[in-house]
Amino acid sequence: MSRVSKIPTSYLLILFILFLIAKAIGVGLFWFLPLEGVSLKRSYSFTPEYIRVDLARVFAFNKHPSKSTLVDSKREITINIDSMILKGLYGNKKRGFAIVAKKGDEKKTTIVGVGESFEGYRLKAIELNRVIFTKDAKEFVLKLQKGRDFKKAPSRNTLDVYQQENIHQVETDDVKYFAKHPRQIWKNISIQERKKDGKIEGFEVKWIKPGSKFAQLGLKKGDLIIKANNKRLQSYKDALDIYKKIERLDELSIVILRNNQEKELLYEINR
Repeated sequence: MSRVSKIPTSYLLILFILFLIAKAIGVGLFWFLPLEGVSLKRSYSFTPEYIRVDLARVFAFNKHPSKSTLVDSKREITINIDSMILKGLYGNKKRGFAIVAKKGDEKKTTIVGVGESFEGYRLKAIELNRVIFTKDAKEFVLKLQKGRDFKKAPSRNTLDVYQQENIHQVETDDVKYFAKHPRQIWKNISIQERKKDGKIEGFEVKWIKPGSKFAQLGLKKGDLIIKANNKRLQSYKDALDIYKKIERLDELSIVILRNNQEKELLYEINR
């Protein structure tokens, strides 16, 4: 068993979800980082900078469309997909995802990212109230299901079913509370590294107190946290790099492995 020691409260930043990631991970970095991780051999890799899309900007009507937008609007797409329903949108033309379901089985939704495929159709682009799929060199349009309004930024009381499960609002008061009472973190959640062949493959949620603030963040016992803001967590240093940048972030994205399937959780701070 590894020892547990405090992280100075000056490191506990505005987003308390980082307490359950960075504090659990960062403690080990300061005190227990393995020596074998230090080597004269250098390896170089490039990780694209994580970018979140502003929902208010993405889904607001543009009164002055750009030339590229006008060109795209002239494209004629006459084929509709009758076997699917578009239940939600998130992102922009080249980055984001759609929430789709098959007709007759609407409760079972699937998240399809740009460039990914669903039922043989590849998601090409996300537009204001529809998405464009391709199949056999043809383009297909799927319009947003009626009755759903995604033009406004999400709020705690107006999130749709999908957003309630995957996008979480974080209050600054909660952040301040856990900054002043760091021991309360360990009374509510336990996270431990998981290794494979001697290398860290992620950080596993071992236990969450039912009804606690952490239980409302979408995490479950057994979840393996593998990424934070598009960066794979393969060492304590990887976690600390995210931790140091948190003061400049308005949101945090983590990717977990649950039942052998990846799932993304998004956290937005209410200032």
